[in-house]
Amino acid sequence: MRARLIDALRDTSPSQVRLLERRETTITPVSTPWLDGWQVVDVLARIVPHPVRFVVAISADDEVVHLTGEPAEFSSVTQQAKLDVSSAKVAVEVAEVYLDSTQDFAKASYRIDSVDDIQWLKTTTAAQAKKQAELERELPKVVEPAKAKASGDGWVVTAWMVYDRQLDKHTVTIGPDGAVSDEVEHAYEGLPVPESI
Repeated sequence: MRARLIDALRDTSPSQVRLLERRETTITPVSTPWLDGWQVVDVLARIVPHPVRFVVAISADDEVVHLTGEPAEFSSVTQQAKLDVSSAKVAVEVAEVYLDSTQDFAKASYRIDSVDDIQWLKTTTAAQAKKQAELERELPKVVEPAKAKASGDGWVVTAWMVYDRQLDKHTVTIGPDGAVSDEVEHAYEGLPVPESI
């Protein structure tokens, strides 16, 4: 996979090729059995002090599509793959890969299934401790694992993500033609969590 990506990106993304050529750079295929003819790949270059991460999709004939910060490109890939979502379980998997792979990594960002997944500050002021306690009481009534429901011939998936110091509710729509789109609601702000570096 490393060699395929290097060859495919050599003429268009020399900076990413240099990252891929580093021994310490990890290349992790993402499980996408529903994405016929394509493989999503998560690349992490462990550069001190700031690691670099990006996600791409590579086709069977080595076409590479950049997904990081590019939700429309993810939708383009799913449409080319003629994505056919057969169950709520698959709809959730598609939405989770979509959210993970299209985030821009400019800020700390991660999906959560419950309040227990939030990475709180290790040391807090009195005000931050109070805010955390309030959220730990309130959020269990609101936050839940991603879930899908049928909508016409497609699906709608709701999921939660921490983005920098806010908690976002994502509503991911998967159309019958394989198109994927997302609406974001900034549900809570000022979370006492570490600031993005």
